[in-house]
Amino acid sequence: MKTRTKDRRNESGLDKPLQTSGFSLIDLLVASALIAILVLGLGQILLYSRLSAFHSDSRLQSAVLASRRLELFRSFSFTAGDLQDGTDSEVNLSDGMDRPFVVRWTVSDESPELKAVSLQCFPAGRPERAVRFFLYLDQRLGF
Repeated sequence: MKTRTKDRRNESGLDKPLQTSGFSLIDLLVASALIAILVLGLGQILLYSRLSAFHSDSRLQSAVLASRRLELFRSFSFTAGDLQDGTDSEVNLSDGMDRPFVVRWTVSDESPELKAVSLQCFPAGRPERAVRFFLYLDQRLGF
């Protein structure tokens, strides 16, 4: 805020300073630019946090689906047909999910008494965001 003074004569003929105060146009432009920069920065932070929450929710849903599938594999007997060598997948859209998820698993016989299950779950069309789990089933131990 700038204050300008001018000399001016009052009625008695004496000099009396005249004061005018207020914001100049440059002050307003600088303040507006600073506020705009702060608002844009805040907007970017809000967008980033929203995107981060979306990705976190997606990973959580993937982990829940993968965990359910692994529990299903654990409930099968060691010689069940669903635990044969090979790769399989399914698309899952249930439990109030807003987008489809792909669950893909590979079963491999490591030895006659040991099977390895590799499972990954991801949003359809986004395999780079996969959540991966591994499960080893041992016939001698019963799990």
